[in-house]
Amino acid sequence: MSEAPNVLDLFPAIGLRRGGRMPTMWERTEYWRRNRSTIIRAAVMAERWAYSHRQERWHSDGRPRILHHPTSIGRYGTAVLACKPGINEASRFGIRMGWNFKLRPGEGDLVQYHPLDGHKLCSEPDAVLDALNAQYSEIHGLALFSDNMQAEDVSGIFSNIQHPCSDCRGFLLTFLRQSSPIIVVRHALPCDLDPRAEIIDDPALGRLLVEDWTFGRICEYHHDRMGRR
Repeated sequence: MSEAPNVLDLFPAIGLRRGGRMPTMWERTEYWRRNRSTIIRAAVMAERWAYSHRQERWHSDGRPRILHHPTSIGRYGTAVLACKPGINEASRFGIRMGWNFKLRPGEGDLVQYHPLDGHKLCSEPDAVLDALNAQYSEIHGLALFSDNMQAEDVSGIFSNIQHPCSDCRGFLLTFLRQSSPIIVVRHALPCDLDPRAEIIDDPALGRLLVEDWTFGRICEYHHDRMGRR
């Protein structure tokens, strides 16, 4: 079934000159709603590329060696819905992915290394920068997936599913609004018995526990003011 034309695209002065137009807020919200499951799956798939010094390692003789608590694996995947001017829906939207990369343990940038810039790389900035490099100019929202379980480093608050860290919230302030949607996801556990919780059964990815937030609500949850604009 072909896509119905938007009324704005029927007027060349608005829709078709100079490479098209940016999607309206209604179009962004509708595209996010229709492609929500795809965005979630993209975040889960991105986590498979992530690397953390806390991952399981092996001795030279093949015996497994665990360097971390089993529920703290330190891997994150992010998918962002990005927007740019275009002449139709397909050219205006893109789903871009990013994942974290951290070679060494420790606190602070001096002991967290990324091979290109010398610092740790979180999944949220990686996905946003990938979108910007692909010529997308605006970020509508993002999905974050991780099975990592730990309190937030700065606020000390333990959320049911991992949220963007304090540094990432400061980075995202440039690109997101208070109302920008953020979906946080992890694999469901046997102890997740809340009937109000949203569970997605995916044949390829397993049972996923999903929560819908906004950037502003996450910032308020961790007692900072960064999402208020």
